Amino acid sequence: MAVQEDWDFLLRAALLCGVLDTRRPTAIYHRWEGGGASLQSVGREVWISTRQSILHHLDGRPLLLPAGHAKRLADHVRSSLSLGDELDRTRQELERAVGAMHEAQVTAREARVEAYERVKAAMADRARAWREAEHLRRDVRRALEGRDRAEAEATRARVALEAHERSKLGRAAALARRLAVRLRSGPVTGRSRRRV
Repeated sequence: MAVQEDWDFLLRAALLCGVLDTRRPTAIYHRWEGGGASLQSVGREVWISTRQSILHHLDGRPLLLPAGHAKRLADHVRSSLSLGDELDRTRQELERAVGAMHEAQVTAREARVEAYERVKAAMADRARAWREAEHLRRDVRRALEGRDRAEAEATRARVALEAHERSKLGRAAALARRLAVRLRSGPVTGRSRRRV
């Protein structure tokens, strides 16, 4: 036997001598980690086949039980069966939960895809609206530029008009001063009258 020879020996010895529980450890089984032990050096298939061989060998012999152990064995079998039923129920619940989780994931994925498509469409609509509104923005810029030019021309015209009016007022005031000077100096005779 490549592995589990100690287990095989203990099982065969128990069939002949029986087992007594002393309620305290009498040996320590050490599992090596990191190599050097048969657990790492021997393949899993060898462990499984050796275990099946040992159990097959035990099944070929009669099994004698101490008094009272038949009921305990039956209780263990019943308990195992009920655990099996519970395990089946738990497995079914787990399968339902996994199915529900999968459906939720699919629904969430579909919702994300739908949201992405909506955002993508909204961005495309916004870009299209921006492009379509370009001529409006251009017209507004031109109108504003035209308004600015018109305001500048109106300001220049107003300044020129005010300057012209000041100039006319200045000339009229000069003429009025000259007339006032003449009127104070006396009456104007026929020929010497000049047109003002």
